[in-house]
Amino acid sequence: MLTAGPSLCRFGVYRISSSIGDRRDASAILKHAPHKLSAAAIVELAPKRVQPYLKLMRVDKPAGTWLLYWPCTWSIALASPPGATLNWGVLIAWSHLAPNELNTVIPLFIANVLHTVIYDTIYSHQDKADDIVAGVKSTALLFGDSTKYWLTGFATLMVSGLTVTGALVGQTWPYYCMLGATAAQLSWQIGTLKIDEPDDCWTKFRSNQWLGAMLFVGIVAGNLLRKQEREEEEQEQHRHLSAQ
Repeated sequence: MLTAGPSLCRFGVYRISSSIGDRRDASAILKHAPHKLSAAAIVELAPKRVQPYLKLMRVDKPAGTWLLYWPCTWSIALASPPGATLNWGVLIAWSHLAPNELNTVIPLFIANVLHTVIYDTIYSHQDKADDIVAGVKSTALLFGDSTKYWLTGFATLMVSGLTVTGALVGQTWPYYCMLGATAAQLSWQIGTLKIDEPDDCWTKFRSNQWLGAMLFVGIVAGNLLRKQEREEEEQEQHRHLSAQ
């Protein structure tokens, strides 16, 4: 049997289950779905030989790609020495950039884990009816009607972890400004979340890619300002030594 809910079709996301009596291709759904360009639709319309590679690249799920990408960029940018943030060509780990400061990354790691729990719980609320039928466990079912209270606690700890990380690496005011914007975005997500409306859950879930972008901009701007301040301090010290 092949099924596709209306709300899922609008976003190009399809749940496909097959049985011996009824097997059809996912392209059949696309013919009846609203004509709206989406990442999943592009993958389905691509040649069959190319589709596995596109799915391996997660082209059909760009939101997931960004949610995986941003925590990596946060750690790389925060671990980079001033001036190196904009020049890295290969994604490398914090342990390579700052091997003697691994304790600094612990609050950042915890913050990333909490962020994952937040957006994954929101996402899971879309499928909780199916999860109950299938017997699948999820944080959406675990937290239930208390979801907002749990997410508020996780968001508070997440922002606290990012604040501690910023303090440990000597971040400057642009970072904390964007961290404040990140906290505001989380407050909006959780405060206006409607856990029984899949469309709203999807909107809030997707908004996390912009949350990641905001914080990354703050990290880059903070590093640039930190570099400038250190250069000014070095110049002042040089003038002081020259005067002596």
